[in-house]
Amino acid sequence: GRTPVYSITGIIPFRARFDGKQRIEEILRGVQPLGKPTTFFQSILWTGVLWFFNLAGFYAIGLAFDFQGVDLVLWTILSVSLISLSVAIPVSFAGIGAYQMAVIIAGGMVGMEMVDSLVLGITVHGVTILTFVLWGIISMGLMGMSWGRMVSLYSEVQTQPNP
Repeated sequence: GRTPVYSITGIIPFRARFDGKQRIEEILRGVQPLGKPTTFFQSILWTGVLWFFNLAGFYAIGLAFDFQGVDLVLWTILSVSLISLSVAIPVSFAGIGAYQMAVIIAGGMVGMEMVDSLVLGITVHGVTILTFVLWGIISMGLMGMSWGRMVSLYSEVQTQPNP
């Protein structure tokens, strides 16, 4: 008989190049922990915390550039929302290009000059990447993990067969 996963992947035209069944199974395995109320509410809480700091960071950088006649609150909300949509489907390494275009579009929507939007997009993206790197290094240190150990764990996971 056909499983629901097969039925979904059977209608995807590029299934020969893209192992849809495996991807769907991975997604279902990934969201399975959200079935526990505690895990679900913790994920909602930490997502909210992340969004708050992301919005605050965007707004602070916008204030630092001191653009006149621009609604920075609206620009911040539009930018973060469009960036979230633009990086949902990865098209480049670290979202470079898509990220900046989302900020340019948001800037255009609030009347910001394109070059100002581009500068803000590059600056905010750079600050975001550096922040993730910094917190990643701090987390690795707190967990007592070296770069080499992390790479070896990744290699082990990649060579294990899927259950």
